[in-house]
Amino acid sequence: KIDPEPHFIFLLTPPNSGSTAIARVFNTSQKVGLLKENGEGQWLIRGLYENRWNGKKVINKDSIKSVWEDKYYKLKKYNPKIEFIFEKSPPNIIRIRELCNLFPNNTLLANNRDPYANISSIFFGYQSKKQISNLKVHEREKKIHEITLEWIYRSEIIKDEVIKNNIPLITYEQFCNNPTILNTLLSNIPATSSIALNYDGKIKVKKYGFKMITNFNEQQISNLDKSDISIISNTLEENHDILSFFGYKPFNQ
Repeated sequence: KIDPEPHFIFLLTPPNSGSTAIARVFNTSQKVGLLKENGEGQWLIRGLYENRWNGKKVINKDSIKSVWEDKYYKLKKYNPKIEFIFEKSPPNIIRIRELCNLFPNNTLLANNRDPYANISSIFFGYQSKKQISNLKVHEREKKIHEITLEWIYRSEIIKDEVIKNNIPLITYEQFCNNPTILNTLLSNIPATSSIALNYDGKIKVKKYGFKMITNFNEQQISNLDKSDISIISNTLEENHDILSFFGYKPFNQ
């Protein structure tokens, strides 16, 4: 008897957009496994996580298929009920077509987060307070501008995939407001309709410890100063179509 291949649920998401919380909720189902605790299989393969945002990088498809499937079968030994793997490594968005060809048994979902909260989360999340305080004004401005451009770039890719392939989209804000939106979504997709998710328990996300699902946007945005917000707004100015597609608006200056 040949073991069935896993059904991959790929979440197309930028980093710092609530995807770890979504992964934790998916993992409440006995039918769903995660390749890594945070739902990011990229960390199992050096060739995937090194220089991971380089879209021109040639990836070893055989390595990805063998490593990810091997991990799935190991999970299945402990829990024979597992049929699905929820996979949300953010750089997957630039090579999702290759991954879909590798794992044709798949379902695609998409996610995004308010740009101001996302940019703040990245800016303050990957450097210490001391590093930030040591930045010169022009260095901080440059950094904020670069992270904003990254949000636009990644959002453009996700938007195109959603439109071209009719992919269901759930924003961070919608998910926090009503986590059961995931159950509704899965029940409307024939391949995933048997998955039932549980929202009763607290989930652990990054440094925040165990909490109920919480929208941290307001807290994140409060970390930005007026100059940060102005730079973000000016950079987003020419991308109203992307903002409105995801239901976001630039701050009034």
